[in-house]
Amino acid sequence: MTRGSARWEALLWVGVALLALLHLFVREDFQIRRGAVFTDMVDGAAYDAFAPNPNFPDSKTLRTPPEGSIARGYAPLLIDGALLDVTTPLKVLPESEKLRWDRLLPPWSGAESSPEEVAARQARGGVVFDAVCANCHGSSGAGGAIVTKRRVPPPPSLLEPHARDLSDGVIFRIITVGGFENMPSHASQVEREDRWKVIQYLRSLQTP
Repeated sequence: MTRGSARWEALLWVGVALLALLHLFVREDFQIRRGAVFTDMVDGAAYDAFAPNPNFPDSKTLRTPPEGSIARGYAPLLIDGALLDVTTPLKVLPESEKLRWDRLLPPWSGAESSPEEVAARQARGGVVFDAVCANCHGSSGAGGAIVTKRRVPPPPSLLEPHARDLSDGVIFRIITVGGFENMPSHASQVEREDRWKVIQYLRSLQTP
């Protein structure tokens, strides 16, 4: 090491020591506002969602979504590029539309899954079933859960042939939009992928 480089190294260490001392003895007051270079977001006016807003021609703060936009988690249900009927009650749903729902499959359909992946999906389905479905259907799916003891009409058993014969797509529709007996929609409680996992878990309960 040359004498010049040693001198610079010594100065560097002195500087580091001075910074360490400043850090120890100079106390920062975080209540004091510091200077800002770009203050647009700090100084900009804030508007409540339903307050008048002079920045738009219609004076509305809450903006209408652009045409064709889809809320996150609410992608339309399609078969062959056509929307599936989610408004007609299942009991009066045309047979042709039921057949279209029969063709609705989980996102992993057609792809090879390892036994570990299948077990993980079923385990997740069991967790969701116990948290959401078991309150009415019971942990076994046979019905007679605690809510039926409090004047809630008991749902039919999910282990009987009428339930076993339903396609996965139709069961997905029932979970999504309700409309079967006293079944309400659970779309806001159970995400789409979890609905398919619940169905997989249900099928395991239905298997003798």
